[in-house]
Amino acid sequence: MPLRLTRRSVLRGTGGVAVGLPFLSAMLQPLRSHADDSIPQRLVVFFTGNGTIPEAWTPTGSETDFTLSPILSPLENHRDNLLILKGIDMRSALEFPGGSNGHDVGTGHCLTPYSIMEGPSGVGEFGHLWDGSAGGQSFDQYVAEQMGAEHAFPSLVYGVQCDLAMAIPSRISWKQPFEPVRPMQEPALAFARVFGGADDLQSMERNRAQKLFVVDAVLEDYNRLHGRVGTEDKLRLEAHIESLYEVEQSIERLTLGACDLPDVPSTVTTDLIEIGQLNLEMMVAALRCDVTPVVVHQWGCGQSYRAFTNLGQEEGHHTLSHEPLTDAESVASLTDINIWYAERYAELLDKMQAVEEADGQSLLDHSVVMWVNELGNGYTHSPADVPYVLAGKANGRLNTGRFLQFDGASHGELFAAVGQALGLELQRFGMEEVFDAPLTTLLV
Repeated sequence: MPLRLTRRSVLRGTGGVAVGLPFLSAMLQPLRSHADDSIPQRLVVFFTGNGTIPEAWTPTGSETDFTLSPILSPLENHRDNLLILKGIDMRSALEFPGGSNGHDVGTGHCLTPYSIMEGPSGVGEFGHLWDGSAGGQSFDQYVAEQMGAEHAFPSLVYGVQCDLAMAIPSRISWKQPFEPVRPMQEPALAFARVFGGADDLQSMERNRAQKLFVVDAVLEDYNRLHGRVGTEDKLRLEAHIESLYEVEQSIERLTLGACDLPDVPSTVTTDLIEIGQLNLEMMVAALRCDVTPVVVHQWGCGQSYRAFTNLGQEEGHHTLSHEPLTDAESVASLTDINIWYAERYAELLDKMQAVEEADGQSLLDHSVVMWVNELGNGYTHSPADVPYVLAGKANGRLNTGRFLQFDGASHGELFAAVGQALGLELQRFGMEEVFDAPLTTLLV
């Protein structure tokens, strides 16, 4: 009799370590086609800040016969998987902002089409609502609530350099008003939490002291399962465990250096590029393990001050974004920053495309990967004409390979359509006052 596994099957090991499995053929329900909803859907959110350079971001050409712009050129290999959307406004931010600071408003409305809210400390310097809040549940957390109940984690939020004194620009994910989700910014602790069952530094250190590294801890169970599944599932298992091992070793090198058993490992590093790279690898592993249906990555906060020294720049991103678009040198620097982000987005898509699932399609084919920004134009702090890119097929529900131009459609209407692509019965998301209908033109 063939081995049957459930989607919730895990590899169990010593010390309470439990690692999720990739989606295997042995998990498919009998007498059901591979084209049905047996394989889970996923939502990925990829956030960058300070707007873009519209002229360098916007493709040229028609809906299906288009040329990618300089900023989007790193996505050429994935053009058939893309939906590039121009002319979408954060209408809630334009009509019901709830505050006066552009970065508060842009970041607070980014995934939450509701007026931002003032906190107990009121209004501070530059109009910031120091301990304010987004005005409702963010879209990623709504999806997590609908799809994540049976998962180990309804959602996972990662980030790089995401903490500011101001509450709203630091967070894009909100469970409800005044309940933000803090991004995981320490790779070792994030890995231990998701794959090793350690929720704090002390537990992680205890696991290290006992030599219970995650992959080693589950090898016995892995070997037992490996001998009982078919050839294709064996290959998926081997790739899965090898990928986890590589991520684990990369994190060990980053946080431990040459030390074997240190005291509590450092969780602070100036190598923001490597942290971001490890975050993306852990995100893909978490999706492959099906421990969560929703992952978010914040490349910094709204109003990001990061200086891209790796690009030969000395001025911070936020400072550059305040220069007028007639300043050719600043525009060139901002274009380079956004190209760098597009390269990271392309790498994420590459990693997801490389994961083969039980139906022979890729992890990307079963996902929606949404690149969002806090603003359209950083110089004017405008939340109009915000750049959006979607990637992935959503199990065949998204009609990709297109460049679509809208005339002030609402980002809440976009989110409603993405929710429908994920199989949710979502007719409206966000404020009723700025919502007309889901952007069903995105769908098949």
